[in-house]
Amino acid sequence: MSVDEREVIQAGVIQNFGFTFALCWKSMKQWLELNLMPGQLNGATSRELFRNAVEQKLIPDSSSWVRYHELRNSTSHAYNMEVAEEIYLASKSFLEDAVYLLGALEDYNE
Repeated sequence: MSVDEREVIQAGVIQNFGFTFALCWKSMKQWLELNLMPGQLNGATSRELFRNAVEQKLIPDSSSWVRYHELRNSTSHAYNMEVAEEIYLASKSFLEDAVYLLGALEDYNE
């Protein structure tokens, strides 16, 4: 794979990481608000949201999700090759955690 091809693939992964993280965040928050905490998450920090998601077994741990949140916020700096590489490498574990969240939401909704 050429350097140009890798950069294109990396850029796509980073863009999809940001988009998918936003969907996960919103789905997590919506599920918690609808099922457990109507109105209680307005103004909640990301740490509070993730802590509540762990308590409901939507995600296995909050520290990974806090890190994904930080990486999502740094996607606007993905032109920096070090930042881009960090986000790119984290995307594999994020995929596993996003699939876990999806499974938990599906289980609760059955």
